[in-house]
Amino acid sequence: VWQLLKAPLRPKDFIDELRPLLPAKYSPLQRDTGDGLQGAYLAEVSSGLLDWTLGKIADPSLSAWLLERLIPVDRTEELDASLPNLDDDDTLDQTTRDQLGKARVGQGAFRGAVIAQEPRCRVTGLDRPDLLIASHVKPWRVCETASERLSGDNGLLLAPNIDKLFDKGLITFSDSGEVLCSSLLSYQDALKLGLDFNETITTGPLRPAQQPFMDFHRKHVFLIEE
Repeated sequence: VWQLLKAPLRPKDFIDELRPLLPAKYSPLQRDTGDGLQGAYLAEVSSGLLDWTLGKIADPSLSAWLLERLIPVDRTEELDASLPNLDDDDTLDQTTRDQLGKARVGQGAFRGAVIAQEPRCRVTGLDRPDLLIASHVKPWRVCETASERLSGDNGLLLAPNIDKLFDKGLITFSDSGEVLCSSLLSYQDALKLGLDFNETITTGPLRPAQQPFMDFHRKHVFLIEE
C-alpha cells in the first residue's frame, strides 16, 4: 500500500543529513550523491532514518499512518498511569490520540518534529539520533493541549546523561543558549557527567517559539536551593 506525500521529499536535496542514517550495507541511496541504487531490493530502515522521515513530513495523519505500520507499539505498560486516559478525552480525534500515545513512550511525530529542528544534542554535540532522547521542555504531564505535547518547539534532542539532568531540573537553558546549572548539582557530579560549570557553556540561542516552553522549565522545573 502506497501513500502520496502532499509535499514530496527528494533525497538528493538532503543527502548530507541522510548520509549518517543510511545503512552501511545494501543502502537504497548512493552515499555521495543521494541517487537511488536500482539494485537494492530490501534496505534497512533504522529508527534514526524513520525519525528523520517523520520530521520532514508535514502531514500528521500520514506520520501516524507510517507509525502504525512500521513501529509496533508494545510499550504501553510504560505509560504513566497518573495521566488522563486519552480515550476519555472526546476533544481529540483518533489521529491525534494515536500520536499522543506514541509520544508518551518517546515515539512518533513528537520525536520526528524535535529531530527536524534539533538534529544534535545541544550540550555534547552528539548527532546520532539512535543515541539521543527527545525530551519535553515543558513536561508532558503539565501540557495543556495536544499541540503543546506534540510540538517540536517543546523538545530538545539530548544525550542520555544530559536528558536526565534536564528532566530532573538540575540544568536548564537561557534564551541565549547558556547552560544554567542548579546549585543542587555538585561540581564533582557535574564533572562525572561531562559538565564543567566553572566554564560558560553556550549552545546557541533558542528559537523564539522555543522560548515560552523554556521559560516554563526555568520557572517550574529548574531546581533552586531555598
